[in-house]
Amino acid sequence: MGLYDRVESEPGGKAALAAARLRREVLVALHEAFAASDVHTQSEVAERLNVRKSAVSQVFRGDGNLRINTLADYLFALG
Repeated sequence: MGLYDRVESEPGGKAALAAARLRREVLVALHEAFAASDVHTQSEVAERLNVRKSAVSQVFRGDGNLRINTLADYLFALG
């Protein structure tokens, strides 16, 4: 039995896997937007959003609970 099968067999496992997949897709989209933008550093993103660089770094690492409004702000800042 593989890892995904074991996780799915746990109570709430299917929902946890779905959430993890969605988080990954969102992070991929964020990183793709960053790569395609005219912004070169996370410090520039922080300046555009008027937040600390550590907050931007945390978002790009996928730490914490990213809100939809925050994601929209980041994508807007990246053009």
